[in-house]
Amino acid sequence: MWRSKAPEFGEPSYGHWYTPLTWIVLIVSFTNLSFAQDSEKPAKPTTTTIAEGLNRPTGFAFDENSGTVYLAECGANRISKIVDGKPVPFIEGFTVTPNGFGFEGGTVDVGFCGSNWMVVSALVKEKGDTSVAFFDMSVLNFLTGDIVWSGKKAHHKVQIPSRGKYNTGGLRNITSGESAVYICGEINLDPGGAILKVAKPTSEKRPKSVRYLIPAKINDNARFHASDCIAISPENYVVFAERVEEQSVLNFVGENGQINGRFPTGLSHVTAFAYGPNHGDLFLSDFATGAIYKLIEADNESGCQTERVMDLESVTAMKFNAAGELYVTQLGPKTATDGGKLLKITGLDVAQNSEVEVGGGQ
Repeated sequence: MWRSKAPEFGEPSYGHWYTPLTWIVLIVSFTNLSFAQDSEKPAKPTTTTIAEGLNRPTGFAFDENSGTVYLAECGANRISKIVDGKPVPFIEGFTVTPNGFGFEGGTVDVGFCGSNWMVVSALVKEKGDTSVAFFDMSVLNFLTGDIVWSGKKAHHKVQIPSRGKYNTGGLRNITSGESAVYICGEINLDPGGAILKVAKPTSEKRPKSVRYLIPAKINDNARFHASDCIAISPENYVVFAERVEEQSVLNFVGENGQINGRFPTGLSHVTAFAYGPNHGDLFLSDFATGAIYKLIEADNESGCQTERVMDLESVTAMKFNAAGELYVTQLGPKTATDGGKLLKITGLDVAQNSEVEVGGGQ
């Protein structure tokens, strides 16, 4: 019942008086407050399919000169480029070898070393050497029509010899820093180290300077395990994930090889991660749980605090473009040879930057 006058003295407090105009003002106020609260909530990420029908994609890279996306289709042992939403073979004929994903494959990741060199990492047989393959883009960019370059005709190779029981097993993910390209191994590159560092070439010179960034051993009692993915942090750390006792551990390494931080993530199998360009937040994909997480805090004593931001299964690689859009490759069903996808996710790299402290590692 509407009340048109103030209550008399002694009238119960629940009989507050409200005029019709008062009710209208209150309703409008609460409605505006509700809209304001909704506007403060981050929008849910949206996913767009860029390409599908991929044969076990395990890595990709953006060509900054042309904007083309190049993919490593591990199941087809080739590097493809995306044209009108479809994979077009670019380099093929790499060695077919068994791998940890349960099928035969060769090419694992693709990257760029300077403006002219494409870098390809590959898995190898259980015994035998492996190599980092470099292809001269100033030559390959002139390929026309249906011409496809042979993976056996790399313009330059850096051989990585096997070393007894600690075979390299194969090279995996590639990331590019200011002066070098870094490549992590499927298992330790023992006894040389855990991460390969390939100096970027100057002018037209071939990249020849290859060394191990850090020792294979953390200390006398511990060694690095298989490293699955690698990236460069906004602070210029080389960051890589390794699996230790059924969980992934993040390692932050300085340019001189010093370990500046080593943090258990609490996630079972981090297969990909990437830093957002807008706020420097680190996003990680856990293959075991089929989800993407955001790193909130990293501490030597308590490990990592992460936040689950979206569900996405079988992610093998992820990279942000300059606009803050996240591209990811999905492996696809285990029995399918054309179930892989390249996706674009918007709406992740929007929150305020989390202050992640790095330092004091083992």
